[in-house]
This record gives sequence, C-alpha cells and structure tokens, in this order.
Amino acid sequence: MITEVRAVRAQKSISPREQLSLYQKGTAGSYFKLHSIIEKLANVELKEDADQSGPGASFIVGTLEFSIPLEGLIDSTEEIEKLEEELKYQQGFLQSVQKKLSNERFVNNAPAAVVEAERKKMADAESRIRSIENQLSNLK
Repeated sequence: MITEVRAVRAQKSISPREQLSLYQKGTAGSYFKLHSIIEKLANVELKEDADQSGPGASFIVGTLEFSIPLEGLIDSTEEIEKLEEELKYQQGFLQSVQKKLSNERFVNNAPAAVVEAERKKMADAESRIRSIENQLSNLK
C-alpha cells in the first residue's frame, strides 16, 4: 500500500511532504493493525469504508480498493488523456487473453497452471479496466 501511494505521488509529481487522504472501499483488512505506520510512511490520512468523489487515483492491494483524491493537485485534461491511453492498452490486453482462453486447443493442451494463470490475468485486466473507467468518470 505504501509503495502504491508513493508510485501515485511519483506519477502525478506530488511532493512526499504533502499529506494526502487515502480512502478504502469496504471494511478493514488485517493491515489496519498497522494503521499508524502506514499513515506515517506514506504521509496519508486513512479513511476506512469511504467513497471518494472527484478526480483521483485508484489502486488495488490484495482484494481491497483504495483511492487518493487529487482535486487541485493535477491537470484534469492531461490526466484524462493518460487514463484513456491506459484504458485502450488494458482493453487490448484483455482481448488477447480472452482470445487465448477461447481457443479450445490451448485450454485442452496447456498445463492447468498455465490456463489458471491466464484466467487470473483476465480477472486482473477486468479489475484494472473497471478502476480506470471509474477514475475517468470521476474526472469528467
């Protein structure tokens, strides 16, 4: 989670000294035992089971989705362009994985671990696409 927050700061050119809010969708996972450490190392204020509106950056850690509001911190038009480009890439990636999984010869002849890895890639891509679409709707 700390790495993801720092990656968002680097991508958006936000100073590590500027405190951000970090919203978590849903209820707490086991990481909330480390609440104060996360806040200190990432310089964020954690808000559990909260929805963030407006422009923001989202990421997923395990099965939990987090978002950081970026209102006033980024250029919305530039961010929309980047997100649309990423969305196009993820959709293309998803299509290639779906094509592979729809090929009966691949599914029947490949080891079960390989097929399962492809299914996980598909689920991850679908999750990223939903997250990007959500970010785009918040920016528009």
